[in-house]
Amino acid sequence: MKFSKIMLTGLLAAIAITSSYAATSGNQTITYKNQRGSTLVLNFVPTKNNTGNLTGTFTTLVGDCAANMGVPMPVTGYFNDNVVSLSINFPECNQSIAMTGHLTSNKAQLQTMWLDAAVVADPHNKDWNSTNIGTDFYKKV
Repeated sequence: MKFSKIMLTGLLAAIAITSSYAATSGNQTITYKNQRGSTLVLNFVPTKNNTGNLTGTFTTLVGDCAANMGVPMPVTGYFNDNVVSLSINFPECNQSIAMTGHLTSNKAQLQTMWLDAAVVADPHNKDWNSTNIGTDFYKKV
């Protein structure tokens, strides 16, 4: 009986420690909104040493192509401490976006710089302006 009580106590302690660890080191999903009203939902999937993968969605409310506006598009990327890199494809608009930026220490804000590349017939000569550059500031919703 005494042995069973000790085993049960040890098992409960192990479960509590594991649950606490999972809550602090597991995935974290945060929704952000930028100054233009677009929404970025990021799921932080840690791997090791405060780095990991990012998944989620980006819903734009601006742009030249209405086909993907208001439609949550898949996001893939990485984080390394407070640095993030993201990629978003807009298949109906023939565009792809690469985004890099920095998070505040509490992940409440994200400042990004992005490159938006569109499909063009001749990107090396006459279609030199096929890539746009910009910045966005996101706040946690």
